Amino acid sequence: MIDRIYIPTVNRVNNQITFNNLPVNLQKKVILVVQEWERDQYQYDCEYLVLPPEINVKTEYLALAKTRKIIIQHGRNHKFAMLDDDLLFYRRNSKYWSDDSNMEKSKKRFTNQDFSDMLKYFCESLDTGDIAVCGCSNINNFPAKKQKSINTVIAAAFFINGPKIDRIIDDLHIDKVKIGEDVLFNLNLLTKGYGNLLSNEFCLLSDSDKKTVKSDIWDNQLQEDTLRDYKMIESLYGDFFMVHNNKYKMAMKKAYLYGQNSLKEFMYG
Repeated sequence: MIDRIYIPTVNRVNNQITFNNLPVNLQKKVILVVQEWERDQYQYDCEYLVLPPEINVKTEYLALAKTRKIIIQHGRNHKFAMLDDDLLFYRRNSKYWSDDSNMEKSKKRFTNQDFSDMLKYFCESLDTGDIAVCGCSNINNFPAKKQKSINTVIAAAFFINGPKIDRIIDDLHIDKVKIGEDVLFNLNLLTKGYGNLLSNEFCLLSDSDKKTVKSDIWDNQLQEDTLRDYKMIESLYGDFFMVHNNKYKMAMKKAYLYGQNSLKEFMYG
């Protein structure tokens, strides 16, 4: 089972969407990861991981990326989740990939049972083969014709087998960019031979799409900074992430195959 649920958060003292929509049994597993200057304002009944004062979203461009690196190092001995603080969870009707419909409409908000079903499915998947990370598709995406996608981009909600990737955690350079950090994290693991699974049944919706809360992280983002971040990813993984005319293309499955071949060479020479 998932042992810990890390939720990095800022500017949501009274609006913890993800936390408030979790069942009580999962709220007890939550570790809110908070800014040092904001800690005293939080009164939620859960554990806290307080960031060093230098990781300040007001002054440090890479604050979020560095926060996620701290989380991954902190949770390395566990199966854990790392969730954005503005998520709602949905279950999509199974009629899209099977002959059976399991609900009245095309989707529904999670019940406690849906949370249990999702975590059971993800934990079983994390124990299978080289799958190290699981995630949820966006409910706004067009319904997929398959229940899951393998070796693709996961964002916003990560379910991670810490012990499986423990040997490489200290070598992950996931704190290099602000924009595209999810892509960079995926590429880090895929190019080392660790696969991922994206569920098209268990989905999420991010409040950031609606911009209901002021963001110290995203509101002042400059185009030149975004392009610099893209170029940084390209410099690290140019065979799998290509930038052209301020846009990018990705090749995640190619990155995984590269990682698998590298592992075979390492193991067998």
